[in-house]
Amino acid sequence: MTRIHLLLLFTLLLTCACDGDSSGKQGTAKGRPTSQPYELLVVCNKEWLKTEAATALKTIIDADVPCLPQREPQFRTTKIEPSAFTKSFMFYANILTADINPKYEKAECGVARDVYARPQLLISLTAPDQASFDQLCHSYRERILDLLNEGELQRERGLLARRYSGLVQQKARQLFGCDLRVPEAINAVKTGKDFLWGSSEGQTEQYLNVCLYSVPFSSTSQLTQEAFLQRRDSVMKINIQGGHEGQYMATEPRVVQCRNIALDGRTVQEVRGLWAMHGDAMGGPYVSLVQIDSARSRLLISEGFVYAPDKKKRNYVRQLEAALRTLTIE
Repeated sequence: MTRIHLLLLFTLLLTCACDGDSSGKQGTAKGRPTSQPYELLVVCNKEWLKTEAATALKTIIDADVPCLPQREPQFRTTKIEPSAFTKSFMFYANILTADINPKYEKAECGVARDVYARPQLLISLTAPDQASFDQLCHSYRERILDLLNEGELQRERGLLARRYSGLVQQKARQLFGCDLRVPEAINAVKTGKDFLWGSSEGQTEQYLNVCLYSVPFSSTSQLTQEAFLQRRDSVMKINIQGGHEGQYMATEPRVVQCRNIALDGRTVQEVRGLWAMHGDAMGGPYVSLVQIDSARSRLLISEGFVYAPDKKKRNYVRQLEAALRTLTIE
């Protein structure tokens, strides 16, 4: 039995299906991961990976971050042969293995956690033939990407639990009755009517920004994509203006991704897209979380947006996205 078959057997013994609950499947952790954030180790036949036969797998491992102004991969991948999977690679935080072999009875996606390190996510894709492998990749693509990204966001949230902007936390409690932990570089705050804007202005060239605002809630019709865009444009035009008259933040309606996600036991609307400063050349990506605060009959919207001209933006967006997920209503 090859090294990859040993790994796959071990993984599948600990596994559950990708569309099930994998949170309780843990092995014995041996140490902290040694890989960098947003790194993915791919274990498979590298020659096969260069061919068209691997196209379905590459739609997963080479996937771009959605709604950025330029293409950026969700993960930096390291690809190795099964025979090279030795101890030095076992401490990656994210590992994906792929194997096509007639010995498998059916195509399966397996998930295991904390087998060699903590935190760690191992995903195995196995199939008896090419056709069923391709279908497996297509069926579980979004679920796999969500699992991988969720692990990274949890890591970022762990960092924010220890180091965060006390100023933004204080203002969020005063204005909205909620707790929000954002990067401590965000040290400048502006407020408006039911609106909070925190920025890292003056800290770095890569401006990190968070916004928090609320509107009365009366109907689920306020949770459509069209309603979000109209509401965002209205609020930002008033509260985020440029340096000259007639300049204000606007939303790019042609680049939007809107979906519902599960977050800490509740359903939240997640919206991604691009913003631009009307009357100026500034712009960048944003991500928003919209949640219902039933006790106060309001929608509470938290947003992170980035202004980093000529810089890669993936890590900044992910950092802000993790910060938004720390929001709790008190």
